[in-house]
Amino acid sequence: MFSVPFSKDLDEMLDWKERLIPKMMIFSGKGGVGKTTCCTAAAYYRARAGRHVLVVSIDPAHSLGDSLAIDLSDNEMHEVFPGFSALEMRIAIGKHDNADASRGFDLQALAGDVLFPMSEEASIVIGLAEVFKTIWERKLAFDEIFIDAAPSGHLLRALSFPFQINEYLGRLIGASQKLQALFQINKDRKETIRQKVTAMESYLTIMKVLRNEAISSMVLVTIPETMALAEVERTNAILGDLGIPIKNLIINKIHDTTEEKSSCRFCAARHSQEADIIAEMQDKFGHLNITKVPLMKTEITGLPALASLQLYLFGAKE
Repeated sequence: MFSVPFSKDLDEMLDWKERLIPKMMIFSGKGGVGKTTCCTAAAYYRARAGRHVLVVSIDPAHSLGDSLAIDLSDNEMHEVFPGFSALEMRIAIGKHDNADASRGFDLQALAGDVLFPMSEEASIVIGLAEVFKTIWERKLAFDEIFIDAAPSGHLLRALSFPFQINEYLGRLIGASQKLQALFQINKDRKETIRQKVTAMESYLTIMKVLRNEAISSMVLVTIPETMALAEVERTNAILGDLGIPIKNLIINKIHDTTEEKSSCRFCAARHSQEADIIAEMQDKFGHLNITKVPLMKTEITGLPALASLQLYLFGAKE
């Protein structure tokens, strides 16, 4: 069954400031595997169990509101019920303003983008930092944060970016005199560069949190298909290289073999393929806590439907 991998023993590793940080579980996986549903259902269960929980989406293609069947499109935190809040966070990084676009070729803009490249993937980690900033500024007291992250490919590119920071800053220092000789950086461009430096500093802060197993843990969500297995292997390897702990693997949307007629050749072939892939996943990821979730008969939307997953995630009835 799914586990929340935090304990009092791990808390002993933390200093007093770190103990003020809510525990964080980040859900990611290949697009379409059901990570949002699993993340929301797990957060809902923990809130019903008495924890003060925030579930937040930093996926650029939000579906958290759809999962909860409430409107979260205003970029504001909503209380679903006392002790359970939800937020779809919109983060935009590195977009040019209209004035820059109207000028056509802009040497200062070009230099700024070469020295400080930003992307949609970069906004994912900035989103993580913004979650904690929002909690701190509003003096909100959450025990746990469940984060619906971007699909694993986007997330891995974002998490890998911090290791390039020193290179970018080195290039800036080395090129600064040449740039000053080439043109005078105006006030607006200086502010843009300052904002990008601040954004990159956020990477370093959030990476320190992500690597601390007493505070943060990654949850991989997958389905029993060959390409999904390959994605889990890549994600597991890269996160391991980054030093980010993974404790849970959810194998979602497994076809129920007990309700299919044996005369269905398609069903039999599908069941056999899924069984082989699940066995391979268990062999390769036996060090993780593996949770199996069946393919549900109806869409999981709204709190009653999310509660139906408790039996499979936590072994608890509704």
